[in-house]
Amino acid sequence: MNVDSITITNQKNTDDLQKLKQLSKDFEAIFIDIMLKTMKIGEDSTLGNSAENSIYQSMYQNALANQIANTSSFGIASLAFNALKKTVEDAKAPKIQKPIPLNQNNYIPFKVNLPKDILDTVKKASAAFKVPEKLILSVIKAESNFNTNAISPKGAMGLMQLMPETAQSLGVTNAFDPVQNIMAGTKYLSNLIQNLQSVPLALAAYNAGLGNVKKFDGIPPFKETVQYIQKVISYYEKA
Repeated sequence: MNVDSITITNQKNTDDLQKLKQLSKDFEAIFIDIMLKTMKIGEDSTLGNSAENSIYQSMYQNALANQIANTSSFGIASLAFNALKKTVEDAKAPKIQKPIPLNQNNYIPFKVNLPKDILDTVKKASAAFKVPEKLILSVIKAESNFNTNAISPKGAMGLMQLMPETAQSLGVTNAFDPVQNIMAGTKYLSNLIQNLQSVPLALAAYNAGLGNVKKFDGIPPFKETVQYIQKVISYYEKA
């Protein structure tokens, strides 16, 4: 069976599977080439053992091997293709998720008298990065409960719980400084919203990392992340 006769039904993997077909044919051609050389097919004794004859024989055997692989075929390419096809499809197949409810309003609304400098910074960050003040405050409530000195077990710091590498990438020199923390955290959240075009997905990335959102092609099925999104949205709706 010639590998070209195999129909590709998975449209999402067409390019990769076509490349796999070609690689399978190339593999078969190499195999046939080795076989022909072992059988000494294509050698011309009239030319002797000169370098020119060796080059000619090698070129002839290689061309013959490619011709056989591309026409009649020994079926090796088909076997290789079918063996690797599932690996290619699985690598690209999106992971299926069950719908995750996000509007569970079972969190007590926050009412706290915040210092004027924090409220002013939230207002400034909102204007600078186009993120609603209520959303920034909701994230701070869920992240640190407005504790400027909060440190998580994983090392996240301050009001918006910036990880050290995130803080560094955003130019933060003191993550426990409310102004630096809020401005940087809001900028990071804004970038995620613009990147993902979805507030729930941005919140998921803020909590679990952008890599996990892309890996699961949506909200990662982590209990902590789902509860975090529910918290923030609930706070936002009740604020």
